[in-house]
Amino acid sequence: MTSEEPISNRFRVALSFPGEHRDFVLEVANELAEKLTRDRVFYDRWYETELVGVEGDIKLLSMYKQADLVIPFFSKYYSKSWCSVEWNTIRGILVSRRKDDSVIPIYLDKTDIPGWPIVNYGIELRERTPKQIAELILKIIAKRRNITDKSVQEQIEDLTSEIKQLEQQLEDLDQDYKSQKQKLEKSLKSKNEQLDQLSLKSKIKQLEQELTQEKLNNKQLSNSLQVFQEFKKLFFIESLGNNINLEMVYIPYGSFLMGTEDEEIRRLLKKFDNKDFEKEKPQHRVTVSSFFMSKYPITQAQYRQVMGKIIGLFTRDPSYFKGDERPIEGVTWYDAVDFCQKLSKQTGKDYRLPSEAEWEYACRAETTTSYSFGEVITDDLVNYGRNVGENGETTTVGKFQSNAFGLYEMHGNVSEWCEDDWHNDYQDSPSDGSAWLVGGTKVKVARGGSWSSKLEFCRSASRSGYASNSRGGNIGFRVVCTVSKTV
Repeated sequence: MTSEEPISNRFRVALSFPGEHRDFVLEVANELAEKLTRDRVFYDRWYETELVGVEGDIKLLSMYKQADLVIPFFSKYYSKSWCSVEWNTIRGILVSRRKDDSVIPIYLDKTDIPGWPIVNYGIELRERTPKQIAELILKIIAKRRNITDKSVQEQIEDLTSEIKQLEQQLEDLDQDYKSQKQKLEKSLKSKNEQLDQLSLKSKIKQLEQELTQEKLNNKQLSNSLQVFQEFKKLFFIESLGNNINLEMVYIPYGSFLMGTEDEEIRRLLKKFDNKDFEKEKPQHRVTVSSFFMSKYPITQAQYRQVMGKIIGLFTRDPSYFKGDERPIEGVTWYDAVDFCQKLSKQTGKDYRLPSEAEWEYACRAETTTSYSFGEVITDDLVNYGRNVGENGETTTVGKFQSNAFGLYEMHGNVSEWCEDDWHNDYQDSPSDGSAWLVGGTKVKVARGGSWSSKLEFCRSASRSGYASNSRGGNIGFRVVCTVSKTV
């Protein structure tokens, strides 16, 4: 191990834990180090000199995202601020990778971790020793070595194949259950005629137990199939033709505080001397139904494929910064709506622009901080005005880190059109997540920072209004789809 080698490239397994369990986890780390060598196991106390200050915190979180396997030790101490930051980052790894074997939680007690997705795997501590925990982790690592990396499409195909096999097994088991039930009932009737009263009671009880066990086996397989069906709902891929796909991510039902509280607005006004922050009040609670949102802003390749040939002054490729995998920009609000209508017609699904409330809910991804990553942003997290200078431009989508819902570029790259009419504040706004439409206005809402935005206008709550026929090189869009229309 050399100090020049980046931390994030060294480790096969990384351990995340509350300080109250440091001694227990140290024993686990030592057991793992004996088998994997110490330079392949991350235990933070071994690298204290490399993880100093804010830069060290960022390096630590980055290491978790790039480690082969992350083991979070969950306990009742989840409410500690640093535990919350670490576990929120690890939750993002689970959501973005979609691989159960990249994050294996160990439950030190029966505490439910708020915001952590429901999983049907992991290790319960119970009475296990550190050595037994380490042996389980080593078995998981050995199993993962035999699995080659696959593309998202291949993983989906594999899951689809497994689901079909489970469905067939369920059908076969159902038929076998009916056949076995008939045989057992016939046998029961025969025994009833042959045996005396005492022997008969014993045989009847035995046959009833066999029937009950058969029903339990049938129910277990049905539950397993249901888990796979729920996993399929987390995302889907829309084929647009010519090997161009649109990835859609599931955004769950939830409630959140939209906008910015008065005290924070006063602080921002004092610091930046800009009254635009008053557009973010009053802070209010909004409940949002589940929906799907495009994983990235709509790209130029996707826009051309859906729009086809456009007759008139503007072409189907209006972007200032060219590149198939760069976000489309230079489009009006009407262009974005036209794209959604054409996509809906082609696919038979209900595609549209997100409401302003849906956009902020998806951006925050269950966080309450200024950004979905915390209270600060850096050049390696967001493409915004500070890190590109006067000659800034858009970047390829997916270049920067996703939020906990698996959405990319919500804080920068391009601002994004929403369905809503512009209002100067949230007074009398809807509380059900729907678009706020009053008619008669030609100014529409755009959310999220862009490659040219200052950092204070890249916050989750920041909002802007533009003329609906604007064609700025900093405005693009992404789409949403109603959950019921994907079935």
